[in-house]
Amino acid sequence: MQEITKDKELQKNIAEQVNEMMINRLHDIDGIDSVSWWPLAPIWWIVITILSILLITMLALYIKKQKWKRSWKGQTFQKLDDLQKKLSKDNAHDVAIELAQFIKRIAMHESSRESCAKLTGNDWLVWLSRHDKNFDWKKNGEILIEEIYSPPSKDLSLDVLDKLINATKKWIV
Repeated sequence: MQEITKDKELQKNIAEQVNEMMINRLHDIDGIDSVSWWPLAPIWWIVITILSILLITMLALYIKKQKWKRSWKGQTFQKLDDLQKKLSKDNAHDVAIELAQFIKRIAMHESSRESCAKLTGNDWLVWLSRHDKNFDWKKNGEILIEEIYSPPSKDLSLDVLDKLINATKKWIV
């Protein structure tokens, strides 16, 4: 044993032999695939897909809403909404007149000018009832043909005006 500790050449040979034995015991590992550039689990692909679809849907709905707001229907709806907000006992007569004008304009836009511009009185309400099946204009539309011509001091029913504005909104949508 002392010989080995004193003989540097022998130590070197033994170290090389041990090193060579250890290297000979090493071998390649089989079965490991190369790592992809983005190793996501399948659940993350599903999450990313769902979020992408949700984002695209929200964007499409936003664009559709903006397009509708810029259309004549959107602008008319906004004007009717403004009328409804400013409706009070003090200005009910003015709101009724403005509403009657809006309804006539909407009718001329939806239909032809010749079919509805000349209509007055009950003929006008019958025409509205025929073209808007969801609301009874003959029963609830008396304000449009009679009350708007009354003196401004006469009290108009705010509930009926509100119903007419809501019916007009539903008609254009």
